[in-house]
Amino acid sequence: MARRGRFDAAIKCSLCGKTGVATWEENKPAPDRAWRTERKLAFLTRGFRSGMGGNPTIYCDSCNVAVSD
Repeated sequence: MARRGRFDAAIKCSLCGKTGVATWEENKPAPDRAWRTERKLAFLTRGFRSGMGGNPTIYCDSCNVAVSD
């Protein structure tokens, strides 16, 4: 049976230096189904936004550039 794990990633805009946190939820499937790992964005600090999809790119609202984690 799959379990859901949560983890935080520090994020930072390379242009303006704004920092924040992205919290991800990830399914942890049985060992025989490792290829089915799914991840979704559960929380994002105000001032950042996410793109579309299951593993979205995160952007700085002020600068409109992709951030690094």
